[in-house]
Amino acid sequence: MLEVQNLSVGYDQIEVLHDISFKVQRREIVTLVGANGAGKTTLLLTISGILKSSNGKILFNSNEDLTKVKSHDIVKKGIIHVPEGRGILTKLSVYENLLLGVQIQKKDKNRIKDLMEETFNRFPILYERRDQKAGLLSGGEQQMLAVSRALLSDPKILLLDEPSMGLAPIIVEQIYEMIREISKDGVTILLVEQNARKALEVADRGYVLENGHIVLEGDAKNLLKDNSVISAYLGN
Repeated sequence: MLEVQNLSVGYDQIEVLHDISFKVQRREIVTLVGANGAGKTTLLLTISGILKSSNGKILFNSNEDLTKVKSHDIVKKGIIHVPEGRGILTKLSVYENLLLGVQIQKKDKNRIKDLMEETFNRFPILYERRDQKAGLLSGGEQQMLAVSRALLSDPKILLLDEPSMGLAPIIVEQIYEMIREISKDGVTILLVEQNARKALEVADRGYVLENGHIVLEGDAKNLLKDNSVISAYLGN
């Protein structure tokens, strides 16, 4: 579904990503793990069209190069990005935030109603808070809102950037259970995380990013047992 080929990206002529290549197959969860500053967020922003690459290709559905496509057109193709920090509009209500997701695809009113019902069945707390300003939600509730808004855009592939950041351990477990359920529904997921253990536990495959380079890749379960990954990211 998604293939990044020899991608290089920089800011102000300083290269951050160096010749990155990886693949995401349909219905997979693929995770990119690495320390803060490794280039993970830069990579997602480039796939989303917010940043432009200096070299390489981003192929969608095997042959469509996204490197020259505008970010709003990338969204319309079904590549939906939940950014680091969630990106919700804090002064709008929960319901108004969710409406932004369905408006992207210009669905009819009956379809919007059905999608909203599905969302509220999945996350009853959002129904309870539907008229509340989004900025008053807890961190975990805001993450649920951000992901729900993304799902309402009918993603073919969901880009998740640090979904567990700043959340209590019990909430992290809930967020990762949500990710598993989304995957079971057939959504392909590219997951970026500093929490390498949680990411690799939920993923099918993983890539380790260090200083803008992919230094290791493989089956997620094997990476959990890899001594270099254990010493650098998992501890004892």
